[in-house]
Amino acid sequence: MAKLTDTQLKAWVRAGKPIAGKSDGRGLTFTLSGGGTASWVLRYRYGDRQREYTIGNYPDISLSDAREMAISLRGRVQKGEDIAATKQAEKLLAAANANTFKALASEWMEREMSESMQKKVQATFKRYVFPKLGNLAPEAVHPQHIDRVLRNIVDLGAPTVSNDVLRYLKRLFSFARKRRIVSDNPAADFDYKDAGGKEVARERALSLDEIKKFLKAMRESPTLGRDNELAFRLLLLLGVRKSELLKAEWTEFDLDNAVWHLPGGRTKTSQAIQIPLPPLALEMLRELHVRAAGSRWVFPARRTGSRKLGHISVDTINLA
Repeated sequence: MAKLTDTQLKAWVRAGKPIAGKSDGRGLTFTLSGGGTASWVLRYRYGDRQREYTIGNYPDISLSDAREMAISLRGRVQKGEDIAATKQAEKLLAAANANTFKALASEWMEREMSESMQKKVQATFKRYVFPKLGNLAPEAVHPQHIDRVLRNIVDLGAPTVSNDVLRYLKRLFSFARKRRIVSDNPAADFDYKDAGGKEVARERALSLDEIKKFLKAMRESPTLGRDNELAFRLLLLLGVRKSELLKAEWTEFDLDNAVWHLPGGRTKTSQAIQIPLPPLALEMLRELHVRAAGSRWVFPARRTGSRKLGHISVDTINLA
């Protein structure tokens, strides 16, 4: 018997709290990611393995449509088909048939990366890689193409990005070679000397006097704004990444027990972190809670251009 209602679904989406799975019965499941993407997933067994098939996003696919699609998919499973494997094979074939590096890269990112990592790598490729390789057939990408991409990034003054791109390209073409889309990995023989060079850990740190000057300058700035000032203070105090702080939601904080439960979906390592909050951080967060005026975000967007994110963007802090 069906268990979900449209009223429930809309309320969960508005609340924005991640949902690992709410069952509608017979394997049809509603999920909500930390980034706010609502999806329909059909959970089923194939042999002795538990499998999942992503039907699509809600509300693009309504509750009634999802139920109808689930009926059809369950019928295919009952006939002995592993529908998730079929879907992946069809997507990989489509990428191969599209016969472009860009299509292959998109398929690799979707299959091999978390949602947050996909966004980061997609942005890097869009700026540095796709203009050079995007329209080439995967098999037509040769070592000289890889070299041009890496050297161009270095010439633009981004050696560490060049190193990142080399790592990504090696993984991407390994993915493609394993699946017989290409016969060789054109990035395999390159190392960091061919890209941005060996990276050395940074040792520069602000002295106590420099921090005092920075805090004083923020207090005296007529244009910085209190939200930005509090963001900078918390970054210094907690040592987290800008994106981790600016995308934070109040549901992650237990102010009574002085701890921030940073979810794995928003960390670089994809591992959840429990961050202890010193008294000064608690004082700032309580002020921010008042300033948020009921928003789910610790740093809600103030300007129209960033309201689609819901929260202050990293670009806002960079500009500040």
